[in-house]
Amino acid sequence: MRLAFLSFWLIAALAVAPVAAAQAIFADGFESGDTSAWSDVVGMRYELGHRTMTWLDATRGNRSVPTEVYYPAEMAGDDVPMAVGAFPVVVCGHGYTMDAASPRSLAEALVPLGFIVVLPDTETGLFPSHDDFGKDIAFLARTLQDEGAAPSSPFFGRVAPLSAASGHSMGGGAAHLAVADHAASYGVAFATIATLAAARTSPSSITAAADITVPALYLADDRDCALQAGGAPSDHYAAVGSSCKTLITIQDGRHCHYVYPTVLCELGDCATGIDGDLQRQMVSEYLIPWFEWTLKGRVEALVRFNALMASDPRLHSYQQLGCTPP
Repeated sequence: MRLAFLSFWLIAALAVAPVAAAQAIFADGFESGDTSAWSDVVGMRYELGHRTMTWLDATRGNRSVPTEVYYPAEMAGDDVPMAVGAFPVVVCGHGYTMDAASPRSLAEALVPLGFIVVLPDTETGLFPSHDDFGKDIAFLARTLQDEGAAPSSPFFGRVAPLSAASGHSMGGGAAHLAVADHAASYGVAFATIATLAAARTSPSSITAAADITVPALYLADDRDCALQAGGAPSDHYAAVGSSCKTLITIQDGRHCHYVYPTVLCELGDCATGIDGDLQRQMVSEYLIPWFEWTLKGRVEALVRFNALMASDPRLHSYQQLGCTPP
């Protein structure tokens, strides 16, 4: 009943709003950082299964795409069997000079709640190809669908039809290229894009954003030292063609702490800010209900997402267009 009431006043058009005073919205304490309580809403929790895979993209001369795949399992570990069920896919690209180890934090948050998280381990050097990275994201979304239909695959019968493109920094920009420029050629349709401190790529991810129409989520922070030269998440938000889009700006966040940071990344980041564990916790609190809505169709998750955003004292600001529960 409370959630139904909250949905009545949630934002339906473009808005820029300061955050309200802290208040308890949900009896399970989810907005205070206890993401485990979300299992009371979405069902059972799973253990973290993991496989290191290398797939070859025949459309690019058998390009090797090494990948870390994290998936729901009944027992945690490497190469363990998947849990029973069909789970949606989130493909997340890493940031500049980072690798698949950094966004493992997303896998640790999402997999227990019934998502497959796919982390490409390509374009990790000083001179990455943003376009190839975008193609890798689209290729992996297609590959997981194919694996789910292949009887010989460890993922057989366990992959749901919906996928999300995601990424941190450079990976966030590349996710735009995957959705706008490469999804069709790989025969995959992304249900949403959700990025963390998305950086502008070459080809321009901001230009590509105009061709994206699926629900779009941007997490940013109010300083983002690493992106002061331009191409910040707000530029992607302004450009994206989605009728449902949200920009959430974290107060005193740091560019490298949306995921597990690396020493090289932190050299160009803000020297001070909120605790990294807290920032990654905030990322989880928003990504979980966003993906529960866009990939599993849970309207109550969108209600929860919007209510948390509207009352969160840890935010600098938020903007939203559309994204109104029916």
